[in-house]
Amino acid sequence: TFAGDIPEGEYGAGHVVVWDRGHWLPEGDVEASLRKGKLDFALEGERLHGKFSLVRLKDGAGGKPNWLLIKRRDEHVLERANGPDVTDLYTDPVPGTEPGPGATWTRAAGASSPARKSRGARPLRAPGKRSRAAATPKFIAPQLATPVDAVPTEGHWLTELKFDGYRIVSHVDGERVQCFTRGGHDWTHRVPRVAAVLAGLGLRESWLDGELIAVDARGVPQFQKLQQALDPRSGEEPLLMVFDALQLFGADLRAKRQRERKRLLQQALADLPRSGLVRLVDFVDGESAALREQACEQGYEGVVLKDADADYRSGRNRAWLKLKCRREQEFVIAGYTRTESGRDTLTALLLGYHDEQGTLRFAGRAGTGFSEMQLGALRRRLDALATTRPPFGDPPKLRRAERPQWVRPELVAQVRFAEWTDSGILRQPLFLGVREDVGPGDVRREPDKIFDASSSSATAKHGTTKRRSSAAPEAAPAAAPPRRKPVRLTNPQRVLYPSDGVTKQQLAEYYEAIAPVLWPHLEARPLSLVRATGAQGRVFFQRHVDGDSVPGLKPVSIPRSDEEPYFVCSSLASVPLLAQMGAVELHTWGSRMPRPGRADRMTFDLDPDPTLPWERVREAATLMRELLQDLGLKSLLKTSGGLGLHVVVPLVNGPSFEVAAAFSRRVAEHLARVIPQRFSAKRGARNRQGKVYVDWQRNQFAATTVAAYSPRHRPGVPVSLPIDWDELGRRDIRGAWFNLRNVAARIAERGDAWADEPRVRQSLTQRVIDRLDAAAA
Repeated sequence: TFAGDIPEGEYGAGHVVVWDRGHWLPEGDVEASLRKGKLDFALEGERLHGKFSLVRLKDGAGGKPNWLLIKRRDEHVLERANGPDVTDLYTDPVPGTEPGPGATWTRAAGASSPARKSRGARPLRAPGKRSRAAATPKFIAPQLATPVDAVPTEGHWLTELKFDGYRIVSHVDGERVQCFTRGGHDWTHRVPRVAAVLAGLGLRESWLDGELIAVDARGVPQFQKLQQALDPRSGEEPLLMVFDALQLFGADLRAKRQRERKRLLQQALADLPRSGLVRLVDFVDGESAALREQACEQGYEGVVLKDADADYRSGRNRAWLKLKCRREQEFVIAGYTRTESGRDTLTALLLGYHDEQGTLRFAGRAGTGFSEMQLGALRRRLDALATTRPPFGDPPKLRRAERPQWVRPELVAQVRFAEWTDSGILRQPLFLGVREDVGPGDVRREPDKIFDASSSSATAKHGTTKRRSSAAPEAAPAAAPPRRKPVRLTNPQRVLYPSDGVTKQQLAEYYEAIAPVLWPHLEARPLSLVRATGAQGRVFFQRHVDGDSVPGLKPVSIPRSDEEPYFVCSSLASVPLLAQMGAVELHTWGSRMPRPGRADRMTFDLDPDPTLPWERVREAATLMRELLQDLGLKSLLKTSGGLGLHVVVPLVNGPSFEVAAAFSRRVAEHLARVIPQRFSAKRGARNRQGKVYVDWQRNQFAATTVAAYSPRHRPGVPVSLPIDWDELGRRDIRGAWFNLRNVAARIAERGDAWADEPRVRQSLTQRVIDRLDAAAA
């Protein structure tokens, strides 16, 4: 903790700064390791992270021990060929640890810590650099928004999208950049490429306020994606969305009005690319109902209203207001529960918040949203904080079977939930990730205020949009989308999947969670449903509109069918309505309206003999992919929810179904002819004994295939899940490996494996057909 001067003659004489601070976590017995000459440990600092080793070398002069500090290879290693070391990136002390005037080390009798003795003030020196008048600017705490559930009726407001990420306040002085969290922690090392972009802006003595985010395939910020983007191994990069300027070129702007700061910020960053890692946030001049509804429709966290005439004031106040589309906030992690037997796996986090007196209160358990990678890393961090006493002021009563492990309340989780119960417990909490930018002491229960775009009675003051959204320009419609209404279920506890007890309510929650990735596979596609009805979960297949109007479905007439109308799902907001209909499976055509007769994808359903091992099914999919590659076609992969796999070929300028069916049939027959011991092109159990049947008939007019992300009405409630080709490993992922209970968490962790499907631009050309002719010759 000491910063200042250590006099000559004392160990470490000279000027001292606090360069890093945090926790060290030893591995094994420390005394025994030191005696052996090798100590392994981990550091969790503000600048240093990961695993290290101290290795004893040959003693130096006078028998003084020499030790070598080694950074072990792990996920925190920064791969920078010929780039700066961490000591080059950080030359100044940790913010808030600068010494007072004349801080000097003195050792009184028996003293074990430094005392301060008045001496002439001495400015800090950055190692290897010339002296500066001030070592580093003081940290500027950001302004925070107050949650509300209604728009203000007075004043002039600016409206911005609310981004789900980490707040970052950046100091930019030429090439010298520091990026601070809202708690004052220096995160420059966590965002090196963002810092590099800021360093190239040509700004001097400037402070910028913004939000660090990561976006999904639709360009919508996702907190789970941000956790991945901050992992150096992921290959992804976070974005910094800048929305305010606190200082520009040495001029303090905090006393200026919000609208003036916006103008000066846009002027200073006029040349900033719209698609770079640092982007300027758009705003609407006025209180915009259209932007609020658009935010909720597209899956944003909400909007922020800013008083156009207010100055910048650090801390939470009502000059900035946030209207949320969903309930989400931070909670302190106070412990976890474990399985009764087996692997002793973490099953749920025990969450809390501080009341007005600072006492930690129990808020409930979060047992969903984890990936396997998150579970392991989180368990290690929590085990380092283990304690025997519950940190709650009024500890909850837990069942012995839950095997609670209490921890010191030092970690903070971001959690999404449905609502608070009357007893003050979270309903349906979903773990999103650990917040590194919020201290546990700052966690309070936020007012239960959420904006319902479908029922707002406030009068909208429509303004003029200054710029298009730079976070997701392709996702912003010109007109306001349909109003999103909450799903109203009749008999929500009706069991739709009897083998697993899954209810209509649980199905609706699944559709709600995956709607953003499911919708692109439903949009404009004729849809058929497997519907469950009655208390026994009886099912039937529905292809046509039944009755005058069905909520969430739109009737479409299809030429050549000569039958009653089919239907399509009407909007993203209507996806959860499928649960009200008891739609336990979703099946789609291989074409879209208004061109239902033109295939925009071909599907090869690899249907194996049930006795075949996983290795043979995996081999069949790989051979199919290689053949398609030889023909010049890229393919995608998904599980079927059964014993097989689906290989899907996206197409543009789609051929007729007659052409698609003829081509896919020839592909199946070619495989069966070349490798008859592996493949069959004929239907029937007898024809596929010991083989994989390549079902090409999905590519005929009006044929359907189970949709990506659709559940199946089978034991375990499996899901037909898009996966990457590199997931065809040794693990058998068929059947219910991916199911209704774990897919939402997987999507939160990994995103949509088919997110790039719209960018696959390929056609079933004559050249492709000629290549098949040559292969078959």
